[in-house]
Amino acid sequence: MLSCDLAPYLSAQSRRIMETGDISARGAGFSGNHRGCKMNKKLVITAMGDDRPGLVNELSQVVLELGGSIDDSRMSLLGGEFAIILLVSGNENAMAAMERDLAGKLAESGLTAMVKATRERESSDDTFPYEVEVLSMDETGIVHRVTQFFASRGVNIESLDSSTYPAPHSGTPMFSLKMIVNLPVDASSSRIRREFLDLCDDLYIDASLEPVRQ
Repeated sequence: MLSCDLAPYLSAQSRRIMETGDISARGAGFSGNHRGCKMNKKLVITAMGDDRPGLVNELSQVVLELGGSIDDSRMSLLGGEFAIILLVSGNENAMAAMERDLAGKLAESGLTAMVKATRERESSDDTFPYEVEVLSMDETGIVHRVTQFFASRGVNIESLDSSTYPAPHSGTPMFSLKMIVNLPVDASSSRIRREFLDLCDDLYIDASLEPVRQ
């Protein structure tokens, strides 16, 4: 039986895809991954290549053709390189096709890709997300010093974005860092915050560490 109430709207070919998981019939125009249907597996896909217009469209088209649904994504331009990471879900047959065929199909677009199976992320009631912001003159080693601080205290870094840019008027090279970290919900979070700001004062960098607004 179909796993969601789409039967009245599907062609016979699309029904066969939904019931058997066979995505080989391209003419159905349906990926088998409607939001109401159960997604059995998840994959993380990373891809990179020379930047040019149309890459995101080509990548998303391949994911769709293989029966996947993009749940989350991050994209960036680093130098002249395009880089993207995707969280894709789908039924077992679709994900098997993705693991088998995706890299080869994306190579035709000039992208180097890696596919890795993953699982649902486990939530925790013991931590709370905090946003870290750092701003300073561009100097070697800032990312290492900041991340070393949190690693030494067993704090997980959930996301990290950094960039350099010239300061207005003076053109001085500046460095900006933003992170989301998961701090304990107990009283130790206040101590970690105080120690982090003390470190930043010692390094002569401006910083903040505040709870993420829900």
